[in-house]
Amino acid sequence: MKLKVLVADKFPEKYIQQMKDLDLDVIYNPKLGEKDLPEAGKDVDIIIVRSTVVNEEAINNSNKLNLIIRAGSGVNNINIAAANKKVFMLLIVRA
Repeated sequence: MKLKVLVADKFPEKYIQQMKDLDLDVIYNPKLGEKDLPEAGKDVDIIIVRSTVVNEEAINNSNKLNLIIRAGSGVNNINIAAANKKVFMLLIVRA
C-alpha cells in the first residue's frame, strides 16, 4: 500500500517528481487553504505545507495522518497541541 502525501502549497515540480519516484501517491494541490484542508487531508498519511495553516480540525479529521512537514522555518501555521496528540511532526528549515 502506497503512502499518500498531500502537498497543500506551491512546491517545486522536481520535488513532487522525486516523491513520485519514491512510489508515493502524491496529491499536489497548491491552492488549498485552511478551510479546505480538513476534507482534502482526510485520507492522507503525510501533509506538506509551506504557509497553509494546519488547524486542529484538519489534524483530527484525518484518518491516517502520521506526519506533518513544514517546508520552511517556524511552525506558527501548525496547531502544535493538536499535532502532538495525534501525529509525529518534522520541521524542515530551508537555509
